[in-house]
Amino acid sequence: MRVVVLSLAALLAGGACGRATPTTAAPSTPPPATLEATVVGPDRPVVGARVRMLALRAAPCPCKQAGLDPNAYYGNEMPECACPEALEQWRSRFARCDSATRVVGELPADPTGRLRLEPTRAVTSLEANGPEGLLWMPWPPASGPIALSLENPIQPRIQITGAPPDVIRGAVLFDDGHCVPIERVGDAWMPRVPVPRYEASGGTLVIEATGFATTVYSLFDQKRIDIELVPATPITGTCAGATVRFDNPFQRLVVKVDDRKQFAIHGALAMAGRVSCWKDDKTLVEEWDHTPGEPLREAETAVSFGSMDGNCDDIKVVDAHNMPIADAAVSSMRDHGGGFSSGTTVSTDARGIACVEDLPVVGRLEITAPQGRCAGETTVTLNRQRRERTAMTVQLRIQPLKGTMLRGRVLAPDGSPVVGANVTAKALFPTNPDDCIQMAAGESGLDGTFSIESLPRGRVVLETEHRWFAKRELTVEHDGSLHEVVIPRGERWTGRLLDPEGAPINACSMSMEPSDGRTLYATCNAGAFDLKPIVPGEAKLQVRIENHALGTSRSLRKTVQLVAGHRREDIQFPRGEHVTGRVVDTNGNALPRAQLAAIPKGAIRPGGRLHADEVQV
Repeated sequence: MRVVVLSLAALLAGGACGRATPTTAAPSTPPPATLEATVVGPDRPVVGARVRMLALRAAPCPCKQAGLDPNAYYGNEMPECACPEALEQWRSRFARCDSATRVVGELPADPTGRLRLEPTRAVTSLEANGPEGLLWMPWPPASGPIALSLENPIQPRIQITGAPPDVIRGAVLFDDGHCVPIERVGDAWMPRVPVPRYEASGGTLVIEATGFATTVYSLFDQKRIDIELVPATPITGTCAGATVRFDNPFQRLVVKVDDRKQFAIHGALAMAGRVSCWKDDKTLVEEWDHTPGEPLREAETAVSFGSMDGNCDDIKVVDAHNMPIADAAVSSMRDHGGGFSSGTTVSTDARGIACVEDLPVVGRLEITAPQGRCAGETTVTLNRQRRERTAMTVQLRIQPLKGTMLRGRVLAPDGSPVVGANVTAKALFPTNPDDCIQMAAGESGLDGTFSIESLPRGRVVLETEHRWFAKRELTVEHDGSLHEVVIPRGERWTGRLLDPEGAPINACSMSMEPSDGRTLYATCNAGAFDLKPIVPGEAKLQVRIENHALGTSRSLRKTVQLVAGHRREDIQFPRGEHVTGRVVDTNGNALPRAQLAAIPKGAIRPGGRLHADEVQV
């Protein structure tokens, strides 16, 4: 099961307590008078799109009501940000899943994909629909202009086992408050209508059944989802403290320990989490991991510090005041006598502890601050004669990052903002040579704006990537001004994949490595392919087919020279030679069901893998 790390509130209450995505504006926030938007798809502005302004009855998260950052985790200081009542809110939303939407306004986009929205206070969500796909999103906090990026919708087939069908119910919930129930179709379940992908709208599937633990599942591009429901068994055990907590990415449950030092936790979601026993709010007695299907755990073994098992060692990172540092990077390096080889890199948890696997006896540890090496780093030499059973504590001095924030905006060639572009400070040339240098990155928002924190003044090489556009490098002067980065759409290559006789090959997988260093992927649909975005220059192309008359598995690899403009050219497998014969043993006896591989002359087959031009029969 693939589960995305969200707060339960963002999933079940329509808020975004733990998610760095646009959130619905609080009711007290007046909407902008007008909002300029452009509806865009993978290739261009979308013609014929329609945008609806909606009012969805979604309860905001308590931490949003308090005016706090909904994307921050406040831990023990603000436990209400975990939205503990979210399960009840989900059941309430599910009961009115079909009647939670009210259309406030609807507008068509003009031929350029642009439109002007005039919202009222009731608007909480935008819905964009067009030939290129679908988008649902919370009412944007940006004043515009913004881009509404359409994605192809999905309608996965959901196989649910472990519970009788008549006790199962579920829905797909979205960050903006949309709710789509699932319905039984034959022996499976499906959303009632196609829904946007997770990356676009935050869609998460929630399944519950009487007597079974509630299950959550993130929607990406899956065509099929398999879910096995587990009985709603309480988590029980003993604790030498006063309270017990159960934490997973979606919820925190807290119960008191009874007079016999026993506890029972009910209502846990069907996912792994951590049980912790606390003497008081700040004193941890012990903790352990819990997975569904393990109801009982006697708390006789303390695992707070020290080696968790025989395969890893605990490294505790603290600051100058001996307070734990979370999210520090701990990297192990093994000493081979002639140099060091890198091992594993692990981040510290909320206790400041990282469990490092295969910690070398002779080597070193490199510890880096959560904000990067410029905020603090240290190296520890390892020369141990025996395996230590207690945690190694390393003190890391943290210093404030110097530098200022670089701001900019990513635009398409037509001037519309680009949403979700990754902008990386690939190289830095500071004016002051003593300034610390470390790589940093940002992501463009709805209006195309991005920011990269703590960069020294001087020249910066920005690398901008987006799956719909060609990669671009741009050198700018970091002087406090706003930088506009226009990224090209790139070119495309369309054609058909043909066999040696010129007949289309219906199914294939393709990959291409253009000169910009990316790897593009495509498949054949009825023999046709579409590779994009590509850039002029030399590129490596590989095509793979399986279970075809040409062979059980066959690959074609070639180097091509790409030029500017739309390339319309078919790819054809070469005719090659036809080889027949018999496979025999050393005594001349026939060997049935033998597998043969034909490898190009002079080529070396990689161990355990197919050569790029290999044919299997």
